Amino acid sequence: MSKTNPSHYTLPDGTQVYDITQHFDFTVGNCIKYLMRAGNKSGESSLDDLRKCKWYLDKLIEREEKNEPRPEAETGSVVDNVHLCPPSVFIDGCWTD
Repeated sequence: MSKTNPSHYTLPDGTQVYDITQHFDFTVGNCIKYLMRAGNKSGESSLDDLRKCKWYLDKLIEREEKNEPRPEAETGSVVDNVHLCPPSVFIDGCWTD
């Protein structure tokens, strides 16, 4: 496993989860990421990742129910999108996932 291509983000055919999520906005991409890695990251249970996925999915559902367009900030950098992350993901200036 490498820091830049960890096995929990690599599909059996070698495809990286990023290869898929890069085509979506931040919120959708994170939902996909957590769903695809569920049960594959050491120290994280499937339930942990499914709850993270649900957090992002709930945000998408709320946005759709309100007929809100996707925020422009979602197309920015990760730093621009910190406010969209659940508290367990960005703590004291460090990513925890």
